[in-house]
Amino acid sequence: MNHIVNRKERSTEKESDFSFPVFQKESIKERLAMLMRGRSKTAVAKAWGLPFSTLNNYFEKDATPSLQVASQIAFAEGVSIDWLVFGKEDIEPISPKIDENVQLPLDITLQRLLAILSALEASEAERLSKILALNGAKYLSRLLEPENQELIQLEGRKRAAALLLDHLSDERVREILAEIESDKLSSSLESKAG
Repeated sequence: MNHIVNRKERSTEKESDFSFPVFQKESIKERLAMLMRGRSKTAVAKAWGLPFSTLNNYFEKDATPSLQVASQIAFAEGVSIDWLVFGKEDIEPISPKIDENVQLPLDITLQRLLAILSALEASEAERLSKILALNGAKYLSRLLEPENQELIQLEGRKRAAALLLDHLSDERVREILAEIESDKLSSSLESKAG
């Protein structure tokens, strides 16, 4: 009888290898909420480099982040992936804000970079490796510019529209921008009047 129970427990444990274990102190959803620290979902999604809908699914539909997304969140918040995913470690998450004047030890920086790279698919890691070999730090430093980060986070029609602008003449782009500004101004005036 004990063998049957033990076998059943072991099969249940094997099944849970791909989901998060039941013995956790809190769920990944609760740990994500802890990391929000009073910020809105919109602000957090932007800080973590995620679409709002993806973040919202973690809270509303109990979806579970992929390893790549968990790694991205852990890096952005300065916590370990083990803590975020499994609740391991009895430490409070550390503040994600890093004083830019303070140099991090090289091994910590390398560990963070390796964690990010290990979360990639093999083909993605290979492509990234080739890009870095060709363009190096210059390319990566451009990714740090706020405007480029905003462009990267565009989705759907907004992303398609931004990409289409590249193929238009400068004059046509100016016309479109003027029209957008005009629409914004009239919407602003209507909301103030109404």
